[in-house]
Amino acid sequence: RRPARLEPYRPADALVLAFLLVILTTGFLIEGARIQLTQDPWAAWSPVGSGTGWLLASLWDPPQLQLLHRSLWWFHLVIVMGFIAWIPYSRLFHMITAPANIYLQNRGAKGALRPLELRPEGPLGAGALSQFTWKDLLDLDACTECGRCQDQCPATASGKPLSPKKLILNLRSLQHSAGGNGGAPLDTAVSDAELWACTTCRACSEACPVLIEHVDKVVEMRRHRVLAESR
Repeated sequence: RRPARLEPYRPADALVLAFLLVILTTGFLIEGARIQLTQDPWAAWSPVGSGTGWLLASLWDPPQLQLLHRSLWWFHLVIVMGFIAWIPYSRLFHMITAPANIYLQNRGAKGALRPLELRPEGPLGAGALSQFTWKDLLDLDACTECGRCQDQCPATASGKPLSPKKLILNLRSLQHSAGGNGGAPLDTAVSDAELWACTTCRACSEACPVLIEHVDKVVEMRRHRVLAESR
């Protein structure tokens, strides 16, 4: 019953859930030990912590509880700091990038093409990562992989090779694998068939919960392949 638009589960997804479970469990254990050791008068307002503390007090005496509290406090700190440091490398990175992408959304006319600057030294469209704007690159990291764009795309629905979600994810994979190499060519991530299957209807962008502009990237890549490469 899993919707086809969603990505398959990955081992890293289970690791995210394990991290959250350990953080929450140790947090309640620390709170319970603290409540018992300090006889916190506000304990009734922390029902889960109070219940955990009552259970711990039935198993250990105060010196043991103090040792447990101190040990768990440091363990909890290390796990939380490690989890925060890992977020940029996990599926959860969109917690940071998605709100930023929404705040920095394009407030101009929807679907308006960017003016093409014809300069001898300048690029025509986008043939490499460095030729995208900073906002284009932020779009890639903001994707939540929900697949709503793919569900609304008429090209995908009619069996053409384009999936707006896969286009964004492939570009993101190229961006991460390039590791700062802005000259990484885009045609290794997006084929001509995908680009020309797009009808530029913007159904994908309208459906996107984090306001990614898929069509702008398609148009810039088309421009480069036509004007710079005569494709």
